[in-house]
Amino acid sequence: MAFWLLLLLGFLLGIALVLFLNPIVTRINTRKQEVDIRWTALLRIVHPLHKEGEVTRLYLAGIRVPFPRSERKPRKTEPAKRERPRDVFRLIRFLLACAADARLRRAVVVQGGRLARRTVQSFELSHWHAELSFADPALNGMLAGWLMAARGSSRHPVGVNFLGRNWLEVEVRLYPYRLAFAGLVFLVSLPHRAILRHWRYSATSKA
Repeated sequence: MAFWLLLLLGFLLGIALVLFLNPIVTRINTRKQEVDIRWTALLRIVHPLHKEGEVTRLYLAGIRVPFPRSERKPRKTEPAKRERPRDVFRLIRFLLACAADARLRRAVVVQGGRLARRTVQSFELSHWHAELSFADPALNGMLAGWLMAARGSSRHPVGVNFLGRNWLEVEVRLYPYRLAFAGLVFLVSLPHRAILRHWRYSATSKA
């Protein structure tokens, strides 16, 4: 029994590792009017854009399954829970103490900037293509000629369709391990002793 449990645990950890190391690919296609989100071959979500009658489709390992819908139920009127003033005052004292600490404030600003940069680096624009069409056919012809001369034999991400419609296709990749690493570095880099000291002080101080 223990062997099968370990085998199942190893299998689940392997799947989690594969998902963690592979990017989440989001493709927005205004021509197909849909947003396609893929995470390896295990998970795929297709969400329609401005399509009446279309529903969000969910695929697990290539097999379509019903997409869970949230049914709105009438809310029961319950008496509002009052927050204890002591906890609110403690949180306010803690935040004010942290804001007054120059060393902590400087660390949060510096590490926050690095977190923002690493978060942006977790995303990657892997593909984009746009097709344009103006109301004036002559302007479309001029743009098509300019693009043909500019790209030569190479493929250009911008084209002209002469159909009176504008389309855009964008593919963005999000790497979960980069995002997790950015958050971990931010948390580890903070001055934990100063934060703990301010938290203890806020607990012992009287309102």
